[in-house]
Amino acid sequence: AGRGLPCWWRCAPPPTRGAPTLRLDGLSSGVVLLDGEIMGRYDARIDPQLSLPVGSLERERTLVIFDSEGASPAGVRLAGSPS
Repeated sequence: AGRGLPCWWRCAPPPTRGAPTLRLDGLSSGVVLLDGEIMGRYDARIDPQLSLPVGSLERERTLVIFDSEGASPAGVRLAGSPS
């Protein structure tokens, strides 16, 4: 994968309390899903963060990021309180 072609990325983030925020640094634009449910759209060039619902990561779940230009999620970070 690389810039240019749309790409899906998947991970299992560590459990986190509170209202976690994804820092989407390095991505272009796309959609974030949590266990198949759309959490929101993003355009990281305009606003590089996406707030997730309170308690959404209190247990292990699957996070999927679709990036319309295939940008690498290497710079994506999760902000919140580790469980």
